[in-house]
Amino acid sequence: MTRNRKVYHVRYDPAEEAWVVRDEADAEAAASYSTKREAVSIARGWAHGNAPSQLIIYRQDGQVEEELTYGDDPSMYPS
Repeated sequence: MTRNRKVYHVRYDPAEEAWVVRDEADAEAAASYSTKREAVSIARGWAHGNAPSQLIIYRQDGQVEEELTYGDDPSMYPS
């Protein structure tokens, strides 16, 4: 049985002038925060609560800053 991993992204959106937490599987599911610290804190809670999951955090320039994995990695379980 293959388990899918949820993937969350924390990115700065210059149009909103805010940090956005987005669920990769649901383009409509997003939340905006005025600070990166708050966005990362919320995203970590979501990722931790929906393991297996991955959280990808970006710098304001769009480069990946950090990737975190919560729970078992589904790629370790062949289908």
